[in-house]
Amino acid sequence: MTTGAVVWAVIGAAWLVLALAGATVPGVPSFVGVARAFLGSWAGRGIALAAWASAGWHLFCQRP
Repeated sequence: MTTGAVVWAVIGAAWLVLALAGATVPGVPSFVGVARAFLGSWAGRGIALAAWASAGWHLFCQRP
């Protein structure tokens, strides 16, 4: 495995552990709760918009 594949595997495993913990352990927020709290502020919305624009730029506006 390459280093990038290992990093993505670790990110996926952490995502799965947090999703399971949020669904089963009381007191641990779920992803929906975290997203609502983050997008409930103007700063969170601005960061989300900037991330969306950056991802779009890198995917669609680069030379082939």
